[in-house]
Amino acid sequence: MVTAQRALPAKKAAPAKKAPAKKTTAAKAAGPADPVDAAAGAAPAVKVTLDLDALEREGDKKAPYSFRVGGEVFVLNDPREMDWQDLLIAQRTPLMFIQLCMGREVYERFLAIRIPEWAMEKLITDFFGYYGMEIGPEASALPA
Repeated sequence: MVTAQRALPAKKAAPAKKAPAKKTTAAKAAGPADPVDAAAGAAPAVKVTLDLDALEREGDKKAPYSFRVGGEVFVLNDPREMDWQDLLIAQRTPLMFIQLCMGREVYERFLAIRIPEWAMEKLITDFFGYYGMEIGPEASALPA
């Protein structure tokens, strides 16, 4: 017996796949290099305007401010050398400023000495003036 074979329809060729389009946001396409990319080793696409890593302080550095109280000499380092974030926090009271310039251990010894308010005001005024800094009108030697 002869059986008839039915011809199978020819397979249609699959359409060619297009390469997926790269997704870019308008900010990334037009803006500066992504800091994460720069940190990963890729060269930044923008010219650096100010390189803080290579920046050196202008002008002469002053010797640390020192004073004597209770028979002990204390040294206050230049607040302009402190981290800007610490300075923002320390602006709340001049005593915080002094603590940052002395260091915590020395500051604890300083606090143990009894100092009249008028002398503390003089210390703070002289300290800020020594470095050419101003105390805001709301600042006081004593915390509120």
